Amino acid sequence: MAQFLHKIFSAGATYLIGTVGNVIDNVTTTKEEKMQLENEFVKAEQEYQLEMKKLSVEEQRIIFQDVDSARK
Repeated sequence: MAQFLHKIFSAGATYLIGTVGNVIDNVTTTKEEKMQLENEFVKAEQEYQLEMKKLSVEEQRIIFQDVDSARK
């Protein structure tokens, strides 16, 4: 289930970043501004991916804990 949700949200984030990237191309005036904004979006996407992985690990921990408690 976590992998399924991860794929959905990951694809959505990639689409969003691509769309925002197109807006940046139309709005920024210098290469430096464009690079800075692109770096910020890449950082935001990486933070999002990290948070999704943390949530997935937490979900697995809870599942294992539940299975373990059911066996006792």
